[in-house]
Amino acid sequence: MPDFAWRGENKDELIVDGIGYQAGGSCQNFELDIPLSKVGSMTLESLYNLLILHAPYRDGSLHTMDMERFCIVDFHEDGRVGAEISVNNPVYFKQNAVESLAGFILVKIGAVVDSTTLVLEYDHPPSWSFNLSLNDHSVTLFELHACIDTLHAELTPLDSNPGELKARSRGSKSFVWTALIQGEEGSIIGQTEKSWLEFKSRLSLENEADKVEFAQDIARFANSETGGILAFGYRTKRLDGIDRVVKQSPFIAADGIESRLRSIIDQRVYPPVRGLEIVRTSMDDEKICLTILVPSQVESDKPFLVHGAVIAGRSEGVFFSIIRRRGEGSIPITAREVHALLAAGYAIAREGRRVAEFEL
Repeated sequence: MPDFAWRGENKDELIVDGIGYQAGGSCQNFELDIPLSKVGSMTLESLYNLLILHAPYRDGSLHTMDMERFCIVDFHEDGRVGAEISVNNPVYFKQNAVESLAGFILVKIGAVVDSTTLVLEYDHPPSWSFNLSLNDHSVTLFELHACIDTLHAELTPLDSNPGELKARSRGSKSFVWTALIQGEEGSIIGQTEKSWLEFKSRLSLENEADKVEFAQDIARFANSETGGILAFGYRTKRLDGIDRVVKQSPFIAADGIESRLRSIIDQRVYPPVRGLEIVRTSMDDEKICLTILVPSQVESDKPFLVHGAVIAGRSEGVFFSIIRRRGEGSIPITAREVHALLAAGYAIAREGRRVAEFEL
């Protein structure tokens, strides 16, 4: 943890590890520029306490200086913390796809995308600007910047030849998500299934076993490191050991299918999956394709449990299941792993009780 101290009669200079940083702005609002390397390990809560509670300011902005990334974190007297970030020189994607992708990446740190803007100025390169609400104050600035790095990697070209850019873009989440929700068949044909991407030709919810299997599809992505995209209405064929999309196969779905799917997820997956999106893409002859985005989830929420299990083709409601994604397939969490998780939880609970009893 860095060594901090305010200096000056009006506390207008912050000393970090012996180096002074002038707090510009006004007597009630500060503006600080500090290298990320100096404050990156601090949580938003610690920074709020330092910059608001222990200083004469009502609110202010912390600029974490990084040559490749733009990030301003805003602290407010009422406890709110927000941020403005930007990605320069992006590959062009439509705004709704970019906003969904940002939400997909940032939900892992409890951030909500409030607005997304494509900034075009004659004397600056184009950029996407995002305004965020940072609701999990246990997150560090390093964790925030790691998400910015991921978003930057998804939205910007490689510093290499156009052919390499095209290949990289076609396999990126941003490209696939945009193509799916816009129904761009030519961009989806040939796509391969990945650890974060699964295609299904049909959506069946005819019986309880179907509903359990659908809930398990959602939970396995929620339990993974990166989240995932589940697309219905695409036929695949196994070629050279890899499942590859060979045909778009839209289907007829009842009105309100999105609400029904959300209801199944809410009833059968616990805890609730954060930031989940279900998008209907209309095709010809009243047929549709469906795409479900499962963002990367907060580690403290895992594992995600599914109420019910499919045993010998039948749904058994008295059981629960825990499924993880590995490569293109899925594996259940073993009884040994479940026991280890429960034992760790009990140990933490017992330690908490001992501390409480000691304090009393």
